[in-house]
Amino acid sequence: MSQAAVGRSVRQKPDEQPSDENEWRAFQFAPDLAFTPIGENDPVAVEIKMLRWRRNWLGWVSNAVAHMEQILARSEMKSGVIILTLPVEPIILAELNAGTGEQIRIWDLERLRELAASTPDLADALDDLAAETILDGLPHQTSPRSYDAPRGTNIAQRLRATEPGRDGWQEYESECYEAIRFLFAGELQNLITQQTSDDGLNRMDLIGRIRAEPNTFWSIVAGDFSSRYVVFDAKNSATAIGQEAIHSTAKYLMPKGLRRVAILLAREGATDNARQASAGYLRHDGFLMLVVSLNDLCGMLEGKDAGDPPENLLFARMDEALMALNR
Repeated sequence: MSQAAVGRSVRQKPDEQPSDENEWRAFQFAPDLAFTPIGENDPVAVEIKMLRWRRNWLGWVSNAVAHMEQILARSEMKSGVIILTLPVEPIILAELNAGTGEQIRIWDLERLRELAASTPDLADALDDLAAETILDGLPHQTSPRSYDAPRGTNIAQRLRATEPGRDGWQEYESECYEAIRFLFAGELQNLITQQTSDDGLNRMDLIGRIRAEPNTFWSIVAGDFSSRYVVFDAKNSATAIGQEAIHSTAKYLMPKGLRRVAILLAREGATDNARQASAGYLRHDGFLMLVVSLNDLCGMLEGKDAGDPPENLLFARMDEALMALNR
């Protein structure tokens, strides 16, 4: 079942996160793919939702359906398919599809396997992808929640509007705090700010305690790095941070305090020297230090509104750091 045998698909979004709000708005209601089945003229909007962890997965589906409704309302596409990267019990999948109306269909991993079954190479490739994606087995069921107002999008707009450097550090710090609370308040408890910037420019020490709940990204972090707490440090520099910023944040980490993980919210990302410094702390001290740029953070916020778990980006960054680590 090659692509030519079933139809033609065209990517609708760039690989990179949007660089500014205008670019984000240009793709806000674009689906991941536009697929035109063979023998038909009308393309179908396709959204792919990577659900690595089972916590509140029905809530993510609810958001994804609401986002697909907005895509269809703002485009010439008349129908959409939401692809979930996990298997769903048939009775639950039927209930989900019964509630989406005739325009939207939800496919799970088993549906994809059915479509790929006649082509062994494609089926093997799909299984390989599934094995890399699903981290905690079959999902348990939770009550679906209603679609919230696009709070993540609003925070992202305010973040992009902040001034880089000294003039905007307080506003950037405050919006980063709101962003982390919105993204991870369900997984991180007792999020508190410890101190503000000592140089009036780019430091925030926000600490949260990882919930003792299995089968989540944060439970993996807690177990693999023996860390009960995670530090978030805002860096509002107008240029990419260097190794000095890594050394500064590392002072907050301490093994005996069960504090081995830090996320640097660096407006313009990090230099190669900064990445090498963070790799050094990982190699010698077991400290995980990940850099999230403003574009990354806004993408996580806007993605959550559309049903994309924000942990996916952090997992990818952690995976890259560990895979690239040398002796």
